[in-house]
Amino acid sequence: MLATAIEAITTLLTLAGLAYLLLALWGARDFAHYWRGRKLDSGFAPDVTILKPVKGVDPRMYAGLASHCRQQYAGRFEIVFGVSRLDDPAVGEIERLRAEFPECAIHLVECRERLGTSGKVSNLVQMLREARYDYVLINDSDIRVSPLYLSRVMECFADGRVGMVTAPYVGRTAEGGPAMTVWSRLEALGISTDFLLGVLAARWLEDGIRFGLGSTLAMSKAALAEAGGLDQAASSGSFLSALLQPQVFLLAAVYFCFVAGQMGFLFWLPSAMAAFKGLSGLTTGFLFTLPYIAAAIGLLVIGRLSDRAHERRLHAAFTMAFGGCCLLLAVASISHSLVLAFAFVTLSGIGAYGPMGPFWAIPTETLPARIVGSVMGLVNALGNLGAYFAPLIVGYLNKKTGNFHSGFIFLGLITIAGAVLALRLRTASKSGPREAIEAR
Repeated sequence: MLATAIEAITTLLTLAGLAYLLLALWGARDFAHYWRGRKLDSGFAPDVTILKPVKGVDPRMYAGLASHCRQQYAGRFEIVFGVSRLDDPAVGEIERLRAEFPECAIHLVECRERLGTSGKVSNLVQMLREARYDYVLINDSDIRVSPLYLSRVMECFADGRVGMVTAPYVGRTAEGGPAMTVWSRLEALGISTDFLLGVLAARWLEDGIRFGLGSTLAMSKAALAEAGGLDQAASSGSFLSALLQPQVFLLAAVYFCFVAGQMGFLFWLPSAMAAFKGLSGLTTGFLFTLPYIAAAIGLLVIGRLSDRAHERRLHAAFTMAFGGCCLLLAVASISHSLVLAFAFVTLSGIGAYGPMGPFWAIPTETLPARIVGSVMGLVNALGNLGAYFAPLIVGYLNKKTGNFHSGFIFLGLITIAGAVLALRLRTASKSGPREAIEAR
């Protein structure tokens, strides 16, 4: 039985990988069609300020900075650099840049204040105060761009629906020296392939870009203020108090219930199927994959519906409740029809994975940006305890009763409990984010 379960799981993982590759290729194809068919005013070139926080010197940093000074741009632009201290080694590179490109408006800001926990965001807040133009473009110091970069990014704002413009990028390794290692080559390869395909797949699934890449974040000052501004991200409030707010622990409780139902189901389903005599190994393996095929479909459909409706809580809660009810109905119907019972088990796979997209969107949309990463780690750590306790409880109930009925009832009830708790989550406004557009 163990060999059959391993065979089924590895087959499922292989099919999932192939499905993702097809999805990524379709996303890349969709992006290529969009880019070739887009119609924008190529003459639209509003004045823009490029904000570049810098610290220290990288081997290829100067080449990247110089590429921004060589822009063939119809409008006016300036580059504002920000450092925490004037004795930073990057200041020498900026002075060298000024000497080589005297025609380019280059400003240096010493960011003396420390606002919040992120030094980079703190510097950006202070640099933004020195920006002269209504549009700002934020990018990293190690980004090297083509002479048409600024024109291609800013012309996207000719479409009044656009709130932010971002741009995909490719990874490059050092030209030689100790930095030219196999690991740096693998990282560059991953950025140019796996990472980029993931972005394009997300763009297709969400019917547009709902996030920005750190390589390029362009927006108007008005749109930035409407989104909450950089000051909110650099809030100097207590990190610990923000991390310990009730929303965080409620997220962890919901995820605990969700993971308990999910992992208990994953762990005990093969054993429950083995209890039915007369099934061949091939039949068992095929039946074992059906809930996960339903789960994959549910993951895509629920996520897409949630994005279209700009709603998270109800999509996550109702999908969890649906999965829990299907498990209870499977137990109730097993004495009447094995086929009907397994149909409910298959549908429960939707509840086991479908809520993941809407659920994980909630912390990114409702919590301060400075704690989102820590919150997701904390929620994962606490929630995944459910993966430890649920299989133990199901095993205990199975041993006490001699069948899996009570164990699957427990999994159904704890999943429904997660749905009830999810209804208490605070979510963002239903008015979705302003449309973003990608440039290259």
